[in-house]
Amino acid sequence: MNATGASERIFVFANALVGHMRAGLAQVDILSSMIFAGISDVAGVLQRPVRRWLPNSPSQ
Repeated sequence: MNATGASERIFVFANALVGHMRAGLAQVDILSSMIFAGISDVAGVLQRPVRRWLPNSPSQ
C-alpha cells in the first residue's frame, strides 16, 4: 500500500473527514484503522458469528 500511496490517501481522506474535530488526530487514527481493516477484510472474520443471530441470513 505504501508503494502505491494508498495509505497516505486514506490518511488524508480521514483527516479531511474528522481532523477538524476535537481530538482530531486520535479520530483520524481510528477512522484510518477502520478503513484499513475493511480493505484487508478483517471485518469479514467478524461477520460470520453475527450472521447466526440475524433472521433470514445465509449461513456460511
